[in-house]
Amino acid sequence: MKLVFRGILKDAHQLPKNYVPEGATMIFLPKQEYKLICNIYLWMIPAAILVASVVIFSFIIHGVQNIALVSDASTRGFVFWVISIFLHEIIHALCLYESDDVQIYIVPDMLSVIALGSSPISKGYYIFMLLLPNILLGFLPLLLWFTLAFWNIQSDTLLVFSSLAILSGCGDYYNAYNAIKQMPKGSMYINSGADSYWYVQKPKLGK
Repeated sequence: MKLVFRGILKDAHQLPKNYVPEGATMIFLPKQEYKLICNIYLWMIPAAILVASVVIFSFIIHGVQNIALVSDASTRGFVFWVISIFLHEIIHALCLYESDDVQIYIVPDMLSVIALGSSPISKGYYIFMLLLPNILLGFLPLLLWFTLAFWNIQSDTLLVFSSLAILSGCGDYYNAYNAIKQMPKGSMYINSGADSYWYVQKPKLGK
């Protein structure tokens, strides 16, 4: 596997075209960009509810804590999160180790970075690949923040970092939802250009 940084994505035509098997079905996404962006950012709502629930539960269990959203610690959390945006995509890319090359783009319109592989992966592995960076950079650090409170250790840096990491994973949650909803069990995922497809592998002869 080779990581290739392609810089800023200015047009969808820059995206690599991969072989799509005959009969593959395109994963449905809204064609209008504003609808797609709205659908993605809507996933921030359940993510925010989850984060708020953990914080409130921490208040109930450990007592009221003074969380300073404007402080040096919070600023550090924000800076670490900005740095982690690229790390987030590197984790995605490493999951695509079977691809000959994985291309990484910066997408200013979506305020994001994307990693695209060249080989098909199974439905289950695709969902795992989507969620892994959010688990490692968001949910586990938030759990650590909650756990540290048992020893009266408070880290606004960790809370801000993990909260932003969870919220910024809304695009991954949306794609995972579409995979669960649209892809049948045992199907394979492949991207080509700006589109994504699923297909069911034909059984090999003699089996």
